[in-house]
Amino acid sequence: MKRFKKQRLPKTDSAISRAYPVLKHTSRDPNHSQKGFHRGLSPTKIHLTTERKRNMNAEKCVILLDETLPNGLLANTAAILGITLGKTLPETVGRDIFDRSDHIHRGIIEFPVPILRGTAECLKTLRERLYEPDFADVVAVDFSDLAQGCKTYEEFTNKMESAQTSDLRYLGLAICGTKKQVNRLTGSLPLLR
Repeated sequence: MKRFKKQRLPKTDSAISRAYPVLKHTSRDPNHSQKGFHRGLSPTKIHLTTERKRNMNAEKCVILLDETLPNGLLANTAAILGITLGKTLPETVGRDIFDRSDHIHRGIIEFPVPILRGTAECLKTLRERLYEPDFADVVAVDFSDLAQGCKTYEEFTNKMESAQTSDLRYLGLAICGTKKQVNRLTGSLPLLR
């Protein structure tokens, strides 16, 4: 059975090395060569700024879903928004963890993400507000009826490139920014229950 020994990255960039340990392959077979590799994202692909890391406790993320969607589409929309948010903000995802049985559990977001509900009109208005200069620092991910109806990413890109923003019906939004900004945008919206 292959065993893995945890090692830390060199301390050249403490913001990156704090959360992304290196796994070095170890084997009891003396003829087996040592191979070093990284678990999860490579540090060269991480767009982490020390400033964002320092402010992580002041940040908030929410997912807002159209309350009229059926359960399956609610779940699908939330999953797509969460995956895209994790790709966009990899620094919000914690490190991978090994349990006592030495099985890996991939890192999850380091803070709660409330799931809110609103009308389609509410989502559209909120999405338009996110284009305003006051909210330029807020990360927004949207998922629309156009995207939901596509079978391939190529189909999605072709349709989206020729679509008008005003024609889109949003099924969900994921918003991440300072607590003050996110609360200003979504503070009056109820939780999805």
